[in-house]
Amino acid sequence: MTVSSERRQAVLDEVRDLQNSSTKPREEDVKLDQALADLYSTLPRAWLTRAQYESGQTFRGSLFNADCAQYVGRQDIWLYADVPDTTKAIEWRIYRDGGNLILITSLNGEPMYFNWRNSTGACKLYSSYDRLLVNRWVSDDIFQMQNPANSQPIGTWSSTDYELYNRTNVSNPGFKFSYVIEDDLSADDRLIFDTYHKENPSAP
Repeated sequence: MTVSSERRQAVLDEVRDLQNSSTKPREEDVKLDQALADLYSTLPRAWLTRAQYESGQTFRGSLFNADCAQYVGRQDIWLYADVPDTTKAIEWRIYRDGGNLILITSLNGEPMYFNWRNSTGACKLYSSYDRLLVNRWVSDDIFQMQNPANSQPIGTWSSTDYELYNRTNVSNPGFKFSYVIEDDLSADDRLIFDTYHKENPSAP
């Protein structure tokens, strides 16, 4: 569920009131840290462009399937394009390393990569990296991914089953990346951003 602007403002007002109060904070006031972290989805975002990706710079955000209009989440370690908004989507770091696409996140404090390594072709989180490419830009902000070991694309199992696979006959092969615009955060945005990463130390 997306966070309303009213909820965002209410939490920020409560934080300001606490910071400006002459009354000693109560132990339960630490709940505001989690309330602030829960506002992470309200931070300003943009779609990653081809030029940005090819610059090699690292961006932090959520992978989005442009064809089925769903963000990528997980069931255990298995990847699905079945999340309607960024609140439950996996938080990734994305960058280009040489010709390779790197998508890395954290699980239980350990780095995990977007990976295709298994005999079925099902995509999952894996602790080591196997090569992945952006092999085609459909538009300036929609790209397709490929496993160069077999030259097969990444997409969903079918038009109705959104588990991600590396197979010849996948559906929904178009992806976008919604990144947090870290260079353009307001003071309130920066407070939310920093608190989120303090409360979620395993976030990438």
